[in-house]
Amino acid sequence: MKKRYVPLIILALIVLLGFGLRFYDLDKENLWFDEGYTILSINQDNIGGVIDQAEITETKPSVYFIILHLWSEIFGLSMFALRFFSLLCGVISIILLYLLAKELFDKKVAILSALLISISLFDIIYSQEARVFSFFTTLTILSFFIFVKLIKGFVNKDSKKSSLFLYFFFGVVGAFLNAIHYFGLLIFLVQNIILLSLFYKKGTSLKRWFISQLIIILLFIPFLPKFITKFFWYNNILINIFINKWGLSSSVANLGIILFLIPIISLILTIFVVVRNWKKIVNFFFFINHNFLLLLVIIYFFLILIFVKSLYSPFFLTRYTLFLLPFLFVFFAYIISLTKKKLLRISVIVLIIILSFSSLQLYYQDITKEEWDNVSELISLKEKKGEIILFDSSSAIVPFDYYYQGKSKIMGLNTENNYSFPLLSSKGFWLILSHNYNDIDYYLEQAEKNLILDFNKTYKGIEVYHFSVMKG
Repeated sequence: MKKRYVPLIILALIVLLGFGLRFYDLDKENLWFDEGYTILSINQDNIGGVIDQAEITETKPSVYFIILHLWSEIFGLSMFALRFFSLLCGVISIILLYLLAKELFDKKVAILSALLISISLFDIIYSQEARVFSFFTTLTILSFFIFVKLIKGFVNKDSKKSSLFLYFFFGVVGAFLNAIHYFGLLIFLVQNIILLSLFYKKGTSLKRWFISQLIIILLFIPFLPKFITKFFWYNNILINIFINKWGLSSSVANLGIILFLIPIISLILTIFVVVRNWKKIVNFFFFINHNFLLLLVIIYFFLILIFVKSLYSPFFLTRYTLFLLPFLFVFFAYIISLTKKKLLRISVIVLIIILSFSSLQLYYQDITKEEWDNVSELISLKEKKGEIILFDSSSAIVPFDYYYQGKSKIMGLNTENNYSFPLLSSKGFWLILSHNYNDIDYYLEQAEKNLILDFNKTYKGIEVYHFSVMKG
């Protein structure tokens, strides 16, 4: 066997491993809250209906939901079918990360990078979820793979790595990133700052680069109105957080997102200085090569943006960091490859594998999503004619309705604490508590004051209560 085929064979085995880990128990877990909204958006008669529904229920652009709608037209709306799309994206990410790491460094770093993402618990979790994040991560890796090739084309004046087709393809990928999630704008920002810092006023023609960026901008225009709407929506959230949690005066708090411009501008200036003094920094840290410094700049930029966003969004540091992980994997793979002692390198890799599989074992054994199938089965078996199913959060109706086959009327309670339980008929009703973070136990307390509780059961993330006879 020729040595040149060995890395490809190893990569194929890693891809098969990654596929197996993502395929295992793919549909064991229930549809959960966010996936319910995915189905609500894509389960429409036509693409126009998908766009209209996504405008109502989603904060992201609609292209991902259009793609998943077309996918569901072929493969159906089962959890297995919908999650399999994310699974494929996760597997493709393994191959693309290999190509990116190989373009930056060498085959050894590329193989180790592919291994790290293939066994990553975090990546596997979102490869088993019918949401946009696995797809976005795949496109992010692809975008930076092309970006690195373009930079090398600039540096080496290599026409093959800076062909017009490659620029066009790069623009299309960038446009897709923006069209499936607004975080694509961060990718757009990072890449432009790095490239312009490197080549602006250095005798390099940037005409093709600007054409590719023009493609991204033009294709983003249809999504601009929704982006502006969401921008002001986030701005209002920030103002409330600044006043209620940070204790800022209203005059300062009303600046909203402008307050975050200071660290972002500082970040941009730092990036600019680092990239403009590329050679001096490399000479100072003589062991760091140009590509590794480029990788550090990318990671640094994303970490600062993530930190800024996390100041007002407690959920940001989970799903929204998924696209950063591939770069960290390449970073650690390169650091490990620098270790001269072979035994130490092998020991570190084995330790990472053991820790990864230990965490995966816990993940596969644990129930991580709400058990809506059990709740719907319970109610279907016990419900009586004329009963009502009440949800303390209307949003929780979506995943429940996916499994529910009964005939009881389903109602969502409002969030203004003015729903009067005594106005309900004396017939029994079910109260489902889940995902109501504002009113907590308000509705349960009101029901217990006026009605008799005759049954309750708790599931993962869900509390089920049944009330039957009116008191007094």
